[in-house]
Amino acid sequence: MDYLFDMDGVLVDSKEAWFRAFREVGGISRDDFEDRYWGRDLQANLDELGSEKEEMCGSVLARHLGAVEPVAGVREVLDALDGRKALVTNTTTGCTERILADNGLDGAFDAVLTSDQVTRGKPDPALLREAMERIGATPEATMMVGDSEEDMEAGRRAGCVTVGIGVVGDFTATSIRDLPEIASLLRRS
Repeated sequence: MDYLFDMDGVLVDSKEAWFRAFREVGGISRDDFEDRYWGRDLQANLDELGSEKEEMCGSVLARHLGAVEPVAGVREVLDALDGRKALVTNTTTGCTERILADNGLDGAFDAVLTSDQVTRGKPDPALLREAMERIGATPEATMMVGDSEEDMEAGRRAGCVTVGIGVVGDFTATSIRDLPEIASLLRRS
């Protein structure tokens, strides 16, 4: 089994940092952020707010990255899973690299793909397909792990087994710590 992971909300708790950045750029309320912006394609959000990726990720979000924390047990789970692993995130390359480094996750992935490396972010499956190509994975033997409807849609459209953390997928998990058990179930079936 190979794995594709979303970053925000799956590997790191970055919701507060993103909320602060969105509030700074667009005066967004917490409810509006969670209902309308969280988990969506970054470019679509920025278009709506009238902001650019370089501004949002290069300076605004960077001021709030101290609020990002690794999800409990994430490194142990990543280390325990056999198979190739790729990160697929709608966050830009610069922010992603800093978040991974700041949270002890750099070097945990065979490939890291970000929204600025493809023409469209999730829920479009292009990011996932490119990641699978880079790590030599096939869709039917790849698990897409995410925490949003957009992640699950991208995974389905790419032909992957979907695991939703707190959202409905082919499998639904309460935390990343459920992944080894789900992977074991899939190997036995």
